[in-house]
Amino acid sequence: MIGSFGEAFRLIFSGDSTLYQIIAVTLRMTLTSSLLALLIGVPIGTWLGSARFRGRKILVVVDRADGLADKSRLVALGQVGGNLAGTLAILHPLGKELL
Repeated sequence: MIGSFGEAFRLIFSGDSTLYQIIAVTLRMTLTSSLLALLIGVPIGTWLGSARFRGRKILVVVDRADGLADKSRLVALGQVGGNLAGTLAILHPLGKELL
């Protein structure tokens, strides 16, 4: 395992252009997805928090429930989707067609 860390540091500091391209794509994907989530999530959250609609009480109870395991499943689902998109974005420039 120590050898793997040594190899990783060697690649990072060697100036490998492929590695830097992968890092740039990953950062671009991360920033883009975070910005989109912010732009979509904040207005929806604001609307859900202030609007009155049928079923709102149930939504508030579910949101305030202490069942953190249920919420963590939803977060994990979002992370899996993000990781899949990131993986596809990295493999595509490297010539790997998956879809």
